[in-house]
Amino acid sequence: ALLLSAKKNSPKEEIKVFFYRIDAIHSHAMDLPADLRLFGSERELSDQLMNDLSFIEPGLKAIKKEDVFRKGIVDIIAEDAQSNLVVIEVKRREADFAAVMQLQRYMKQVEKIKNKKTRGILVAPDINKSAMELLENYGLEFFKLEFEIGNPSAKIKGVQKKQPMITEFL
Repeated sequence: ALLLSAKKNSPKEEIKVFFYRIDAIHSHAMDLPADLRLFGSERELSDQLMNDLSFIEPGLKAIKKEDVFRKGIVDIIAEDAQSNLVVIEVKRREADFAAVMQLQRYMKQVEKIKNKKTRGILVAPDINKSAMELLENYGLEFFKLEFEIGNPSAKIKGVQKKQPMITEFL
């Protein structure tokens, strides 16, 4: 068999493709633009969420994006209407067991460092059953995020600026 393998170090991913029969091989030149990038990345979605978190929960306000802690990088730290801290973890694909564990670690660390009641919200297009059960056992929350991937960027459905600026009408 012919094995094609691709590895990525961060986050750690690997894909292997096995070919057991080859009928033809073709080669084509490819023009790669200098600004080749992924649309709909977690960073891009987090950037959009920072503009308005109130659609997730009324009164939810962003404090900081991509805060670095010993156990990793928290996507968004926010504050709710009751002045509790809220750790928000964003996933661009279906959330799994690992995503829930990641959110739990981040939430507990933020709570310990800030010495303040802290909640955790996992934001993703979907969540698998075992991850949802674990999420509920930890007392964490899930918000289903719907987004469209387009060129030049992804767009979260329903997210808009709180109020248009007057300069936008001129």
